[in-house]
This record gives sequence, structure tokens and C-alpha cells, in this order.
Amino acid sequence: PLAILNIDSAGQRVVQSRVVIELAANAHMELIECALSSGSGTRFTNSVVDVELEDGACLAHARVQDRHLDHAGVYRLQVSLARDASIRHSSFDFGGALSRNDVVTNIKGTGAAVGLNGLYLAGGEQHIDNHTSIIHGVGHATSDEEYRGILTGRARCVFNGKVIVAEGADGTDSRQSNHNLLLSDRAEIDTKPELEIYADDVKCAHGATVGQLDRAALFYLQSRGLDRDQARQVLTRAFAAGMLSSLSVPACQDFVGTRLDRRLAEIVDDVDD
Repeated sequence: PLAILNIDSAGQRVVQSRVVIELAANAHMELIECALSSGSGTRFTNSVVDVELEDGACLAHARVQDRHLDHAGVYRLQVSLARDASIRHSSFDFGGALSRNDVVTNIKGTGAAVGLNGLYLAGGEQHIDNHTSIIHGVGHATSDEEYRGILTGRARCVFNGKVIVAEGADGTDSRQSNHNLLLSDRAEIDTKPELEIYADDVKCAHGATVGQLDRAALFYLQSRGLDRDQARQVLTRAFAAGMLSSLSVPACQDFVGTRLDRRLAEIVDDVDD
């Protein structure tokens, strides 16, 4: 895979970057983006990635954001898909005091496919936003989207996912879901999946869930010899495992899994009994 590593150093208060990716017809590419911080300090980043996929082009894209907890960042991914083109995008947000992700995919050709997956872990007073927009401009195309979140402390997260099916885009098949796990009474998730449909012959579904850890499952794991924190970590890891298993670029699975386990341990330690 091609990798883009963004490391914000202490001397950089504001960083703005733009990446343009153009894939020719039938080209395939794997891309990993990783955003990290070098030390602490208040910083702001504004990143834009523009992707143009021609007929039959395929992009597998994974992004990992694990910046310092005093960092603020805005990220935008915008993708245009021609006939039979496809993108599989996986997003993982672990760090940052304030993070906002905007993902816009514009389906312009029949047979195109969009797959969006995301996982966000937030503790303390973190704020993480995910705003996605999938525009089905033509029919006989598919989109599948699933985001999951685990929150504790006073964290607040937002998921706003919109699917727009334009007039005449018959044959569209779209699914969208957002599932959240709250480990604290003070944590907050605002979830708003949306369908905006202007065509008749379509298959579209969306849904959202917000819940807490199953007390019976916690009790069972403790009865098998785990302490309460270990039981919480097992259950939260299982909740997050679905996003890890659907990672668009398998080559970075070990790296993402290590970062995920480290952040989960921090979040579980922050839970009030």
C-alpha cells in the first residue's frame, strides 16, 4: 500500500494539507493515511483529500487518527465515482480534543459501489464528529455504511449520515447504520441517519442504536474469573471488532489493532463504577 504519514510537531500551530488522487480506468490502489502528534501542545490541522475514480477504478482507503488529546482537526474526503468504480473507506478516530470528519461520495456512473466504515473511541471531554454524504446520482449502484462509537467520561460524538437518491436513480441499493456504546451517564451521542429519496424503484434502509454494556454479560465474565475492568474491555473489544475485521487495507490491521487496544484500555480505566 501507499502510505501518507502526517506527524504534527510542536512548532506547527496550524497545518493545512491537500492531497489529490486520480485513478485511471481499471486502476487499483491501496492507501493508508495516518495522523499522529509529536508531543503535546495546542494545534489545528485542516486536511482535504480529493479522489477521482474513472471507469472500473478501485480504491481501498484506511485512515487512522490518533493525535494528542489537546489537538483539533478537520478532515474532508471527497470522492467522485465513474461507471463500475468503487471505494472502500475505513476510518478510525482515537485521539484529538476536537475532530470533525466530512466524507462526501458522488456516484456518477452505473455499477459503482461505495463502502464506508468507521470507529470512534472518545473519553474525557473529547468531541468527535462524523458527517457523511453518499449521493446516488444514477441508478443501479450500491452503498453500504456502518459507523460504531464507544464513549465514556464527558465525551460527545456526532454521527450525521445522509444518503441522497436523485430522481431517476432507479435500481439504487443502499444500507446505513450507526451503533453506539455509552460507558458513562455523562457521555452523549447525537446520531442522525438520513435518507433523501427522489426515485421509486430503490432498496434503502437505515438505523441507529445507543446502549450500554449488558449487565448479565458483565456478570457472566466476572463469574469466569475476570475482574470488572477486564470484563468491560472484553465486551467493548468485541463491539469494536466488527470494524477491525472489515478494514479496507488488511496490511495495517496489526497497527490499528494495537492502537485500538491501547485506547480501549484507557477508556475502560476512565469508567466510573
